Amino acid sequence: MFNQCTFFGRLATEPSIHTTTTDKKVCSFRFAVPVLSKSDEKNADFFTMEAWGVKATLISEHLKKGDRVLLSTRARQKSYTDKDGQKRTEIVFVVSEIVFAGDKKHEAEKEEGGTFLSDDDDTQLPFDLEEPEEDPA
Repeated sequence: MFNQCTFFGRLATEPSIHTTTTDKKVCSFRFAVPVLSKSDEKNADFFTMEAWGVKATLISEHLKKGDRVLLSTRARQKSYTDKDGQKRTEIVFVVSEIVFAGDKKHEAEKEEGGTFLSDDDDTQLPFDLEEPEEDPA
């Protein structure tokens, strides 16, 4: 079986880390990926990401909202009971690999004439990092 998803985008929220009852570290955050469309509308899809162990610590210490990364993940279905007692499921993506791709500070420095070590200059994402108010589905 094969379960792998790769995303290139930006952290849409600050990473949140906590320790489970079994003393394992887990970090979760929302991740924004641009939606390419024929019209010039700026849209994004938002996904829930989780990282465990060393990756959780790495993300929580070195990444912040707006940072651009490439994530290799696997999809996982979680079941839970909501506050009204209804059984729910959701899909989260568990991070297996991270490639740091720069942050807004470096992009701003570059635009202002500062130094930025990158050969890839056309990676500005064409969307706002704010999540939509409602899910259109």
